[in-house]
Amino acid sequence: MLSLVSFTSSFHVAGTFGSSATTTNTKTVRRRCVLHHHHQQRGSALTTTDDDDVSDDYESSGKKKNKSGLNTRREMMLTLGVSSFVLTGGLGGKDENKAQAFTRPPPGFDLFIDTIDGYEFLRPSSWVEVKGSGNDIFYRNPRNVEENCFVAISSPSSNVYASVRDVGTPEETAEKILKQTLIELTSTRLGIIRESEVVSAKEDLDKDGTAFYDITLRIKSYAAKNQYGLTPEDRPQTLEWDRTFYSRLGTENGRLYELRMQSPSAEFEESKEQYLAGMGKSFRPFEVDTPPPSVGKQLGLNFI
Repeated sequence: MLSLVSFTSSFHVAGTFGSSATTTNTKTVRRRCVLHHHHQQRGSALTTTDDDDVSDDYESSGKKKNKSGLNTRREMMLTLGVSSFVLTGGLGGKDENKAQAFTRPPPGFDLFIDTIDGYEFLRPSSWVEVKGSGNDIFYRNPRNVEENCFVAISSPSSNVYASVRDVGTPEETAEKILKQTLIELTSTRLGIIRESEVVSAKEDLDKDGTAFYDITLRIKSYAAKNQYGLTPEDRPQTLEWDRTFYSRLGTENGRLYELRMQSPSAEFEESKEQYLAGMGKSFRPFEVDTPPPSVGKQLGLNFI
């Protein structure tokens, strides 16, 4: 018993590239696959033979019409192909656009992406992750422990932020961050004095018009070597550290995202373009699906 299956494909050979007149030759390649069934033994053998034929679908007088009103099988397939392309939104769709938009990180940097909370940024490849910091993610420079960065995200059960402007003006937001930073740096040692200032606070719009806040703070810490001196003369204050803090704030998913980085002030001007400002500009929250309350509780999230 023989079963014949014919696959037909057509292609055009165009004329000289760039010429005004194009000569088109139509050629049909038929592939015949013959399946032999042996009744006296189990199994089958598949034989494929290639056979080139010149199709008579196109004649010198013009294209033949079939009963359905369509031209050749080739035109029917083209019609189906175009319809499929329109229905699926083109080749690749959004995924292809994302692939084309992907940019390889610059040398010395890695791209960190949190697909659960929805944010990404570039971080130096040599920096190491620190566990147990209480932040969403924390990286530190192993060669300089005063240089680090972390991401903090507002709770989904707290305020809902449609824009970073909901926090206040850049200046108001800077004062809030400065106050919070000083609280975080509170020390139980005696005689600690902190001097702080807002270096800059401004709004920055990305290429999509989304508003971000860029805030730079500077904090100096003074301590006494002799904490138990009876008089101020016995407790002279000396500078123990001078640090600059850079924060970039944005909103997405109704939450406030903050990427904060710090560096010794003496090195800040030297490193901010390569590490701090460069990392800050790469910080981008993106939309994610919010888990339902049942899943959120399993993840430790509290929803109202």
